[in-house]
Formats: sequence, C-alpha cells, structure tokens
Amino acid sequence: MKRRQRALRTATLALAACLIGGAHAAQDAPLASGVTLGGYLSGNWYDPAQPGQGFQLEFTDQNSTLIAVWFVFAPSGGAQNWIFAQGAYDHAANAVTVDAELLSGAQFPPQFKTSDVQNTPWGTLTFTFSDCDHAQVSWNGTLPGYGSGSTALTRLTSIRGLACPASGAQP
Repeated sequence: MKRRQRALRTATLALAACLIGGAHAAQDAPLASGVTLGGYLSGNWYDPAQPGQGFQLEFTDQNSTLIAVWFVFAPSGGAQNWIFAQGAYDHAANAVTVDAELLSGAQFPPQFKTSDVQNTPWGTLTFTFSDCDHAQVSWNGTLPGYGSGSTALTRLTSIRGLACPASGAQP
C-alpha cells in the first residue's frame, strides 16, 4: 500500500509539471532567516491544527523550479480540490511566490481524457521558511470563495538523503 501511495504522489507531481508548464514565479522575498530554498525542503507540509489537508512541495534542480500541490477542499465543502502551483525559485532566498491553478473537468480512469481537463487560474501561493521544519504559506485566491489568508506549516515528511544544511549554507 505504501509503495502505491508513493507512486501516486510521484505521478501527481509529474502531472502538475506537465499541466502547469506556463506558470512562473511572481516574486521572491529577501532572506530573513538562516534557511535558503533548496531540495532539502521538499516533502509534505501541513498545519497540525488542521490535519486532513496540506501541501506537497518539490524543489527541483530543473530550472530551480518549485512544484507545489495543495490537497484541500472546495469552499462550499465536500469536494476535494488539488491546487497546483509551479514557478522558479531563488536559491539565495527563503521565500517564493508562485502562480496557482485549479484543475477540474476530467473523470477517473479509464474515462479520463486529457481534453476534458480545465485549467483555471486560481491565484498565488507564497511560501516563507523560517527553518528546515517550519514555514508560513500565504495565499491570494482569485476565484470566488477562496479569498486570502495564511497559515503556519510544519514539515510532515522529508526526502531520504536530503539533510538540512547547517545555518544558512547553500544546499
């Protein structure tokens, strides 16, 4: 079962990379902590006060691209939403803002058809890291019901072999 879950997560990130290829970083914040953006921050992040939803982040070496997937629910309740974001990040910064999209319209396989996928611009997500295990996410949703807000994030998982560098060292 765990092997299947890992495969699903990997496929999700690959799908996000393909579907959001046109997204770009909106801005990077200046370094305000000892941590800088890099692959060692990849993993699952959530707010312990709100379990059941959270983020999967992957800081890649491909053009210094962040892929973020927010596993969350629709503002009206009930339906799950996966909000995908992708954009470039600065290795010298501790924050990144990326454009996000909401994907909808398609069906579960074998009825899945790529032509049914609707990419709707959603807004932006900003991730600011205070250390290797804590971050803040701020969002500005442009679709009705999502609004703006922020929440603290705690690392839930990390990638084996990617340790946090000492005191602000480059990854």
